[in-house]
Amino acid sequence: MSAQGPAHSERTWAKVVWLFFLAWALNYANRTVLSPLLIVLGSTWQLGNSQLGLFNSLFFLVYTGVQIPVGYIADRVGHKRTLMSCYFFHAVGSLMSALAWGPGSFAAARVVAGLGQSSSYLTQYSLAAAVIPEERRAFGNSIINSGMGIGMAFGLAFSSILVHGWGYGWRVPFAILGFTTVVMFLVLKRELQWVPEVFREKQKGIAKEGEKTELSTGAVLLRLVPAFIQSFCSNYGFFALLTWLPAYLETAGYAGGLRAGLVSTLVPLLSIPGSLAWAWVSDWGKQRGYLSRRQVMGFLVTVAAASFWLIAVTDKLTYIVIGLIGIGLFGFLSLDPLTITVVSQLTPPEMRGTMFGVKNFCTMLAAIISPYLTGYLADLTGGFRLSFYVAGIVEVVAILCLAGIQEPFRQTKEITNAESA
Repeated sequence: MSAQGPAHSERTWAKVVWLFFLAWALNYANRTVLSPLLIVLGSTWQLGNSQLGLFNSLFFLVYTGVQIPVGYIADRVGHKRTLMSCYFFHAVGSLMSALAWGPGSFAAARVVAGLGQSSSYLTQYSLAAAVIPEERRAFGNSIINSGMGIGMAFGLAFSSILVHGWGYGWRVPFAILGFTTVVMFLVLKRELQWVPEVFREKQKGIAKEGEKTELSTGAVLLRLVPAFIQSFCSNYGFFALLTWLPAYLETAGYAGGLRAGLVSTLVPLLSIPGSLAWAWVSDWGKQRGYLSRRQVMGFLVTVAAASFWLIAVTDKLTYIVIGLIGIGLFGFLSLDPLTITVVSQLTPPEMRGTMFGVKNFCTMLAAIISPYLTGYLADLTGGFRLSFYVAGIVEVVAILCLAGIQEPFRQTKEITNAESA
């Protein structure tokens, strides 16, 4: 691929950010579109709750399990090539979901979709780091990450309205999103052609240009361990809420039915302004030397921990809502763009696919462990209070991990090096 000058990167980095925002929103819409349809599928195929739960479990097990190998492959064959190859399977899996003739074929479709989405996190943030100016990186990452909240809310509402509100069959939401995924694949294929490709073989020229801080994969991995643990701990509480909050509100008598669902959307929706605001503060503070990203992250995690404890101790819906507002504005979805930015700063460009894969593997382990452990503690104690106390304690572990993150004072000129390779 021919090199592109800095002016071109300045013109296109915003376009890349918005493209990845849309792709990320579509990813999460394809994930959450299933949740309101589980009861319908259960009635259609005479399935129990445990069997229905396997559809999401299979998706996340495949998605999480291949993060590290896919990241390793991306660093060697190219991030764009890996993204587009996997996105093709994402489109195929989405369409297969609409065409499934039974639970076995539907489960296979979810496996293909999980495999197809597996490269999105590690390749999109790696490619974004190659074009977003360092002084705008946290803000750019927060825009991309906001697609998570938008897609999550859209997927839930979209399938509910089409099937439960307007009476369409369960295949219709999957068919529409599958077709949209095909269109997104074609758009990405066309619009990303000018984004510089980065993979390990192209980095040989960097060492010749005087890079004295070249590190082995093991050394980079070791210094990123605190960030990986912090990401797991921050995501633990988020997925506990995402999975069990409606049930908690209903069983505890705070809200029921539609009201419980509306209250539950506070966290993903409020995370959008929270993410953008704290990313701007992080970029502004770091550029002027007032604040490090680690200091901003420490503040966010501290407020999130206090918010979980507030939810655990209160008996009033008003205070629960205040706690949810705190988690939305200061919790995982607002924090993650800063974690992504720190990981990109501490990782050489040619290793980012692997390290983002390890990071997302650790993050998504929480998505697997947290829902089960939260439900287990609720069964053990007869309520969810202990579960939310535990979530707050896990957030405190995240605070301790931040002390081990060695944030650099300034970024190396990786964009210029990557473009000249």
